[in-house]
Amino acid sequence: MSDISNFSRITLGTVQLGMPYGLQPGDHPPDQSTAHAILDTAMEGGINVLDTARTYGTAEAVIAGHQQSRGRTCFDHIVTKFTLDGDSIPFEDLRRRVRASLDASLAALGRPRVSVLLFHQPPQIRMEGLVQPLGDILLELAEDGLIGTGGLSAYRPEDVEPVVGHPAFRCVQVPFNMLDPALLRHGRLKALREAGVFIFIRSVFLKGLLLADPDHLPADLREASGPLKRLSVLAARAGMSMAEVAFSHVLHRKGVGSLVVGADTAQQMRENLSLMQVPPIPPDIEAEMEVIAGEVPERIIIPGRWQTK
Repeated sequence: MSDISNFSRITLGTVQLGMPYGLQPGDHPPDQSTAHAILDTAMEGGINVLDTARTYGTAEAVIAGHQQSRGRTCFDHIVTKFTLDGDSIPFEDLRRRVRASLDASLAALGRPRVSVLLFHQPPQIRMEGLVQPLGDILLELAEDGLIGTGGLSAYRPEDVEPVVGHPAFRCVQVPFNMLDPALLRHGRLKALREAGVFIFIRSVFLKGLLLADPDHLPADLREASGPLKRLSVLAARAGMSMAEVAFSHVLHRKGVGSLVVGADTAQQMRENLSLMQVPPIPPDIEAEMEVIAGEVPERIIIPGRWQTK
């Protein structure tokens, strides 16, 4: 099994290394030298986990190219993902699809195994009928030495509830940030922690929205301008930048294992690494932030619903 206790507190997200990704239309992946510089900076900063997926364009190949250029294994752990386009799939066909996706990932990455394989759950697919068959397949892959452990990458925190306690789903990846407190509702974070699940948090900066200029947002996101301005005032009261309060809001939560954060440049990677030193947010300011989050429409906190492409 993968030693998840050794995962670094920051995981480098690689989606923007392989495909257009960002708040503004026209965002594009960095060139090879910039991508390699980002990976080098992450490695030098103590990051030992990369997060990628078959659906992240050329990200897996970029990782392999970096490793080949350096002539050694640069990161101890890789998390990759597979997805499905239907939920009524015969078991043998399901096994074939999962193994084919993993085989393609291993070939692209140039590695014999990955530390974690996550089912990247499409929002329209419910887990209830898939937990046991997918669990059996993930356990088989771990027994075969192709993965360290399995898990679930969900669009919403409530979607991971069906897998809590299943031995095949030792890791989950969910969104959580200052405008999206769903992970804290109904004791979800506590339940995952008590079940011994390793929690990867993505969308810490909400795809860059939390760091954007509130007066220059894409038309579809202008409804976020007011909440962002109010959060900025709270950050100033705490003596912190927006990046610092966004990071601290997640970092200091008991049970959070690793924050999945990407970068467009090596300098941005260094800035992200420096955020590991941010102090906790004062409780009174956290309380006011929670009030603001409760007033934000759901379509703002789910990037898949944005029309900014």
